[in-house]
Amino acid sequence: MSTQQDFEAARTARYNARQQSSRYHVENEVSPSGLGNSPQVMRSRSRQDYGANRSRGTYASQASSRPSINRASRTHNVEVSRRNALPVTDQRASSYSRSNYSSASRQGRGETPRGQESESYGKRDTVDFARRGNQGSRRYQDRTRYSANRPQQRGGSKLKAIIAGVVAVAVIALGVGAFVTFAPVKVTVNGQELSVGGSKTVQAAYEESGVTVNPGNYVAVDDTVLSEGKGNTFSCKLNDQEDVDPETKLRSGDVLEFTDGGNITEDYDGVDTPVPWEARIEGVGALHKFVGKGVDGVSTAMTGKVSGKTVTKVTTEPENVICHRYDADTKGEKVIALTIDDGPWEYTNAILDVLKENNAKATFFVVGQNIEQQKGGTDAVKRAVEEGHQVCTHSYDHAEGSGQGVNITYMSADEQVQEIQKGMDAISAATGQEASSVIRCPGGNLDAQTVLNLKDLVTAEIGWNIDTQDWQQPGADAIYNAMMEAYPGAVILCHDGGGDRTQTIAGLKRAIPELIEQGYSFITVDQMLQYEEKAQG
Repeated sequence: MSTQQDFEAARTARYNARQQSSRYHVENEVSPSGLGNSPQVMRSRSRQDYGANRSRGTYASQASSRPSINRASRTHNVEVSRRNALPVTDQRASSYSRSNYSSASRQGRGETPRGQESESYGKRDTVDFARRGNQGSRRYQDRTRYSANRPQQRGGSKLKAIIAGVVAVAVIALGVGAFVTFAPVKVTVNGQELSVGGSKTVQAAYEESGVTVNPGNYVAVDDTVLSEGKGNTFSCKLNDQEDVDPETKLRSGDVLEFTDGGNITEDYDGVDTPVPWEARIEGVGALHKFVGKGVDGVSTAMTGKVSGKTVTKVTTEPENVICHRYDADTKGEKVIALTIDDGPWEYTNAILDVLKENNAKATFFVVGQNIEQQKGGTDAVKRAVEEGHQVCTHSYDHAEGSGQGVNITYMSADEQVQEIQKGMDAISAATGQEASSVIRCPGGNLDAQTVLNLKDLVTAEIGWNIDTQDWQQPGADAIYNAMMEAYPGAVILCHDGGGDRTQTIAGLKRAIPELIEQGYSFITVDQMLQYEEKAQG
């Protein structure tokens, strides 16, 4: 038997098997109404006819033969629908028929029962041959069959689009970066505008500007010339910075000024020795601020490796402690610092009353011994603090003993430290607060050595601009007149201790209200010290 005949015989056998399976299910199928001619039965018989016709080759013919079959099938379905009072398009009957057909036909073929196969295979089953009609092989045209396989392709397309977008952004960024990197900068060189490209450094600007300056020399440790013109090619001021590195990068708008180059010193062997710091008093004024930390410098003995010469130079300057004397520049603001010395005393509360009546503030330089020994001394100091006045030490016992009761500079270094420290401790004990680091030395006596000795305790020592001489009891009018000489930023000296201070109280009662009427304000010493910080900041 030929190959073609074998093929035809095998195909006929398969369809006969399907027919037999279909008949079995049709014969044993009962409709919901108990009728043997249910829609499901009729549709199963229709499928039998389809299998028989297919075995005879009817459905293997061209599509032109299909319309008659579709019409016949459609007529058959209408008759069944009428018999069971169901519309042709009833979805429940269609679904029921499809389920039975799929189960019967697949079991006949030995295939997997419906419900265990993929959804795409179920969509391929025929529901109604009359509907399929002349639409050709619909199962190959149904796009839903392939939709399950397409998400990966669409995902791949999205991924490609994202990658393409990232690449595009990277290209743009690289382009912008390259433009910024290689675009020239516009600067001003010795008064002339210039565009600098390439490395855009100070060196590049010098080379492109054409500016001519003289190079420095190569010199020995004693500054004698070893080789002319072998020093730095140029010196450059960039904006406000002097002697900038030639490799410094430039930005648009920079201003450069090239001048003659500096010298280069030969290499040398050096031996260092410390340079001790010292304390100094500089300037004039009532405010004496301690500036500097007191750090030793370095002196180096240098022996040149080329010249062989040896010289000694200070290679690191010491940081000295400077007592900077000055008067506050208030820029015309009418402020006065009234200072009261030698208390607390029996007159301290009366002066506090005058200040309170006029809403004026003062700074009390108190003697530690008086806080401890004077009646009501502790309470007076506490009241001064509570009412917003500043309380500072005026030493512990006004420099008695070796200080002769008036001059701390006569004391030894240890005595000076003890004198100030004990005075601060007395304030702290009375007020419960840390004492101020601002002091007034007895008699206003202060020298550089005392500054050196007290630098770790003191930040400022306060003098005065106007001395009322009230300690000499010149009369209330004289005290009043002295105070009325005040000016913006002035520091006025009065006393509340050490003797009869009734004249001082009378003078204050007259002067303070009148000065306030003139527009003056009475502030503390700390507030006055802040004016320099404002000017510097």
